[in-house]
Amino acid sequence: MKIAITDASLIIVMYELGLADHYFKLNIETHISRNIFNQVYPHQRDDLDTQELLGTLYIHTIGSNERSAMNEINFPQTFCVNDRSSVFVAQREKAYILSSDKNVREFITDNIYEEHGMFWIINELLETKAITNDEAVSYMRELSLHTLFPNSAEAQSKIKHRLDKLIAQL
Repeated sequence: MKIAITDASLIIVMYELGLADHYFKLNIETHISRNIFNQVYPHQRDDLDTQELLGTLYIHTIGSNERSAMNEINFPQTFCVNDRSSVFVAQREKAYILSSDKNVREFITDNIYEEHGMFWIINELLETKAITNDEAVSYMRELSLHTLFPNSAEAQSKIKHRLDKLIAQL
């Protein structure tokens, strides 16, 4: 499976919650743009460099020819350069999208790509037995308090629903 991560906040949160080590052990070929790479914290970039050397992560630099091709795509006006470059990488690599950005997720869904978010990572880790149900509950509780979802009633509702399901399985 190929995944393109479209925003640095997901990577940052994966590291802050302690999920990054688990994530990079999954059988997933992960792609990010250099723009996204440059937005994460320096100690996280060091680990991402290691993941690139291990072949679990591919960091893409968009050259001038690619930039011209990227500019031909009819992206929404709300997309910043990072959104455009990340979606462009995903299209080129035929990768699923991993994003916390609602505009990116809507664009992806409208354009028949598969998209996922932070919950999907926890579900994948749980399904592959990389983490236990207890750990999943703990990660979901930490996620509910995280600034990735500031004042988002919709996200909090989804987290509560997933937490209830996980707790019922304990």
